[in-house]
Amino acid sequence: DKFSELSAFFDCVLVDAPCSGEGMFRKDLNARSEWSENNVAQCSIRQREIISNVLPSLKQGGYLIYSTCTFAPEENEMNCAWLIDSGELESVTVEVDEKWNIDTVKGEGFHALRFLPHKVEGEGFFIAVFRKKTEQVATHRRPKIIFEQVNKKEMLIVEKWTCGTLNLCKGPDQNIYASPFTAMELNELAQQFYITMPGVELGRIIREDFIPAHALALSRLYDHDLPSVELNRDDALSYLRGDSTMSFEGIGWHLANFDDHPLGWIKLIKNRMNNYYPKEWRIRMR
Repeated sequence: DKFSELSAFFDCVLVDAPCSGEGMFRKDLNARSEWSENNVAQCSIRQREIISNVLPSLKQGGYLIYSTCTFAPEENEMNCAWLIDSGELESVTVEVDEKWNIDTVKGEGFHALRFLPHKVEGEGFFIAVFRKKTEQVATHRRPKIIFEQVNKKEMLIVEKWTCGTLNLCKGPDQNIYASPFTAMELNELAQQFYITMPGVELGRIIREDFIPAHALALSRLYDHDLPSVELNRDDALSYLRGDSTMSFEGIGWHLANFDDHPLGWIKLIKNRMNNYYPKEWRIRMR
């Protein structure tokens, strides 16, 4: 229900709605035992409540993607018809290859797709796409400042490590992120939600030194001209165990690679190496 406060905020909203789970019957015995006509009816009501709450947050021309893992018409076709009858949305036809064996559903004013488990590789699924026709007036309140845009000095430091033009912001943890949102947009979101990950964590600046984050190494957003070392299989396994006994030439931060895949960061300091592979991810077996 907190989405209802974000007026005309999103270009696209995906509602993967809680449902009666009929599409899971083949592989999940619990889904069968939990099913009832009453549960189907309750799910339909809950789904409409969820959609009603998120619709105000969708911009005019924005897309609503609605999906369930059930076959019940009350939760699928009837909800699609209800959306069309509201006058706020129009159906979007999604073309699929006949070879995929996906059933096309053509109802009164809407188009949808049904995945039947005996015809496709996977479990039962239903999906429909809608475009918002009505105008939603965006209302903006002055949010509390939690995220900040990086300043010019910080930008110059980070740009030495990254490639391309990135939207950079600094979180309350002082880490710098590449985010699809501006800092102002993140602050608006933060008034309604607890944001666990505002974007790709790039690192943090400590006394004008940049400390790269592990996520930067895996994201490939880094500058590909940064110093790197190519590890053989044994060294790669040692690195993933957190070992720091390997010896390499050079000094400073290097990207550790194996078979052209980035693994993480190392820092070479004179005659020793610091391993920055996250401790909680390290291989514990020998």
